[in-house]
Amino acid sequence: MTTYSMRLLKKDALKFIERSKTIDIPHDLLAEFHVSAMVALSAWWRKDPNRASLVQLDQYFHRLVNENIFVTPPVR
Repeated sequence: MTTYSMRLLKKDALKFIERSKTIDIPHDLLAEFHVSAMVALSAWWRKDPNRASLVQLDQYFHRLVNENIFVTPPVR
């Protein structure tokens, strides 16, 4: 079931990604990355559903894939 779900998610992600003309990363790699992030979040949440709400999970996903979380603030 997980493999099937991942294939469907990747297919949907590819449809969305392919509409972009500015992404210079291979589209199949980017789709795989996004789906892997979803699977990791789901597995993490299933261990203890009380850790985070579904809204928080969505926020975590967006932070993981959209923000440069490894940039350190400039030293003042």
